[in-house]
Amino acid sequence: GTSWSAVAGIIVQHAPYSLPWSNESFKQQYVNKIFSGIEDYMPGFRELVFGNEALSPHDIERVFGVHHGNMSHCALTVDQMYYLRPAKQFSRYRSPLSQLYICGSGTHPGGGAGGASGRNCAQVLLQDIKSRSEGDAVQRGLRNF
Repeated sequence: GTSWSAVAGIIVQHAPYSLPWSNESFKQQYVNKIFSGIEDYMPGFRELVFGNEALSPHDIERVFGVHHGNMSHCALTVDQMYYLRPAKQFSRYRSPLSQLYICGSGTHPGGGAGGASGRNCAQVLLQDIKSRSEGDAVQRGLRNF
């Protein structure tokens, strides 16, 4: 028979920061619950797993410096989804400071869509540059009129 192995990356979108993550036994129980959920949809999954590494929100915060281990930089709550990221008053990639733009995991569409927030932010920036250029051209035209 053919011998093979694979690596699976499983990301749990919300793992509460306040749980006792320093307790390795608790962390393994949490992993087992996740594996059980996967097993419900993919029977035989556990038999394929020969090792795992679990990073808790505390581990992610310590290793990567991400506040509360939240890789999306904002909670995925109704008031911080879609174009409300990171908050309604700072959405659409513009900050309250002129010519300072915001992009990254904390902006729409979030960290799970590789590079999309950067692309969206760049489009907004280019629109603003074009609008300023057109506005400047109109102002120059009015002065020369």
